[in-house]
Amino acid sequence: MKLFKSFLIISVLIIQPVMAQEFLSESSAISLDRLLNGLDNQCEYSDDLRQLQRTLLIDQGGSYRFNARAKDRIQANLKPAIGNIRLIEDDDEYAVISISVNGTWHGFSVSDLQFVLGKENGINATSVIFNPPFDPVLSFFSPRIKASKQAILSNANDYMEIVTDLNVVDGKIRLDCDVST
Repeated sequence: MKLFKSFLIISVLIIQPVMAQEFLSESSAISLDRLLNGLDNQCEYSDDLRQLQRTLLIDQGGSYRFNARAKDRIQANLKPAIGNIRLIEDDDEYAVISISVNGTWHGFSVSDLQFVLGKENGINATSVIFNPPFDPVLSFFSPRIKASKQAILSNANDYMEIVTDLNVVDGKIRLDCDVST
């Protein structure tokens, strides 16, 4: 079974409610378009997203641990959008890390970015969690995700089993991408 399904179960069981984001007002939300560019197209990760992921875990000579100082290492252009960075779960195999954000993607308000990052095993899943209203989010992203799924399925030479979907977890819409190898 793919990590994606396990990730959703983990998310339902352990995600803590997101507290009001006081670090920025909604009117000053930062565009996350550059960071998330491509994620809704076959789960393509931008260089900025890869760099953000690299700041979340520290390699200690082959063993990985959560980087409690990750916020200090965030790219300068993203710092205004970043709120709390929380370690949700830390397992021998992976870490679940949630970042509260005050940002937008394609003009839609985003509350959190969530990552499931493997420790030397290829686990890699990312979720973009949206704020309401959800109908416009679904209207915009549903056809994009459908096209993305079709493109993934048509690429028979792809060595990775990429999984992407829109899901409702804890009453919020999320775009999930699992590119685990």
